[in-house]
Amino acid sequence: MKHEMKNGQHARRSTLGDLVSTVNSVCRNDHEAALAVADLINRRRVKILGPFKNFRVVLH
Repeated sequence: MKHEMKNGQHARRSTLGDLVSTVNSVCRNDHEAALAVADLINRRRVKILGPFKNFRVVLH
């Protein structure tokens, strides 16, 4: 989901919604997608900015 910069412009940052949509498109169901997104966040494979920056995701 990296966005390339063109002509010296800043790349648009992906949102959490973009991540969920992308993961959802390759998963079999919503539960699998939620587990995958939580794992990406908890293993710091994606960078979260804003008020949730240092939170961990726990699924029940």
